[in-house]
Amino acid sequence: MMFQVGPVKISFQGNSFVRGLVEKIFESLDVPEGPADVIFEFSDTLSPPPDSQSTRINNFVVGDDYFRLDDRVLMIHFARQGSAWHITVAPRYLTGLRGLKLRLGKGYRYLVTHGRSWRWHFLKRFVFYAYLPFMQFALLARGDSFVHASAVVRGSKAVLFPSWGGVGKTAIMTHMMIQEPQCRFVGDDLLILDHLGDVRLHPLPMHLYKYHARLFPEFFDRMLSNTSRRDRLLWRLLSPFCADDGIVRWVRPLDVFGAERLVPNAAVTCVVWLYRAAGDSLALDGFEPSLLAHSMAAMLMEEVNYLTQMSILLNVTDLDRFVPHLGKLYGQIHAANLAGIEKAKCYRLGVPEGSRAEQICRFLQDRSVL
Repeated sequence: MMFQVGPVKISFQGNSFVRGLVEKIFESLDVPEGPADVIFEFSDTLSPPPDSQSTRINNFVVGDDYFRLDDRVLMIHFARQGSAWHITVAPRYLTGLRGLKLRLGKGYRYLVTHGRSWRWHFLKRFVFYAYLPFMQFALLARGDSFVHASAVVRGSKAVLFPSWGGVGKTAIMTHMMIQEPQCRFVGDDLLILDHLGDVRLHPLPMHLYKYHARLFPEFFDRMLSNTSRRDRLLWRLLSPFCADDGIVRWVRPLDVFGAERLVPNAAVTCVVWLYRAAGDSLALDGFEPSLLAHSMAAMLMEEVNYLTQMSILLNVTDLDRFVPHLGKLYGQIHAANLAGIEKAKCYRLGVPEGSRAEQICRFLQDRSVL
C-alpha cells in the first residue's frame, strides 16, 4: 500500500507483522498515484549479501550498490531502485539464551512502559533506523526537512514551537487545544517543514507521559480512553510506581482531537523557540532566523540520531556514495529550515523549570506573539 507523507510517496510491501503495525499508523493518509519515492518491503527473512566484495564498518555491510544494517533486532537492506530507495526489513530472531534474555527483557520493558508486547520493539526500531532517516533524505532532496516541534493554528496564525524534549512544546499545544476551541492541531514532536514555509502534519502518534496526566487530568483521561482496556488497566496499576518519563502511551492525534480539528498543512507565520532557562521568570526576545535554523538543525540531528550515525559510518571511505556526509547533511537541514521560517516572525523564549503552560500562553498573548 502507498501513502502520501507530505511531498513524499512511500510504499509498504511484503507480509511481515511489522508492516501491519506500521500501516495502522498511516491509515488516515491519502493514497496517491504514481511511483513511490521510498519503498519499504517487509520480509520474515533476508538473504545473504549479494556479493563478496563488501566492506564491514561497525554494524554496516557496504557493497557496490547497496548497504546493509545488521542490528540485533532488525536486518535492513538499503539499495537504489531507479530514482527510489528500496529498503528491505526483516526481524532478527535471536535464538538460545541470548534470544530468550532479549525477549524477556524487552517484553517486560514494553509491557510496563508502553503497555505493548515486545514485538513493538521491532516497530520502534524500524521507525528510528529506517523510516525516519530515509524519509529525511527524501525530504531534503526536495528542499524540505523534518523539524522537532509542535504546531497549532490560532486564528490567522500558524505557530511553530520547536524545542528539546521536556521544555513544554506539547504542554503548550495541549493547553491551547483545550482552552481555545478555535485552535486547530497541525502536529506534535516531528513535523514536516517545507521550503515554501508550510508546516505539514506527520502521522506518528503523540506520546503521553505521566506528567501530562498531572497537567491536564480530564483531557488526559479522554486521550487514554482511546487506548485499549489493557492499556488503561496497566496505566492505573503501574503509573503510581513509575517516574514521569518511565511510562508512556502512544495515541493518534486523529483519535484525540477528531478530524475536524486537524489541519494537514498551514503557512508558518510565527516561530517560538523554547529553551530551558535559569532563574524564575520567562524571557522573550527576537531570534535571527539563520541562528534559529541552526538550533533546529542541531536538534533534529540529535532527535533522529541514527541519521547522524549513518552519515558518519557510511562516509568513512567514500563520501556521498549513498547518503550525504555529515557536513553536507547538516548544511542541507539548515538550508531547508531557513527557507521554511525566513518569512515568519521568530522569537526565543526562556522557560524556567516549573513554568505552567497556562502561564506561558498568557505571557505570549500579552506580548501579541499569539
